[in-house]
Amino acid sequence: MRRFAWEPLARKTRPPIQYSRATVPSKNDYARLFGVDRATIHRWTRAGIPWRDADRIAIKVCGTHPGNIWPEWWDEA
Repeated sequence: MRRFAWEPLARKTRPPIQYSRATVPSKNDYARLFGVDRATIHRWTRAGIPWRDADRIAIKVCGTHPGNIWPEWWDEA
């Protein structure tokens, strides 16, 4: 299964930060934004995001085509 890097998605999104003293979003913040659990976020940061999840998040959360987040999306199109 094709996977995509976490970093471009993290740069494109900025979830609401739960704690006022935090300066960067936590894994919990990203999990709430994407509708997954924290373990999934840890797995994605370690192993990449599966293409089906990348597609769903790009469209539903970011409002854009996944190719606009991951240019390599088009490599196999």
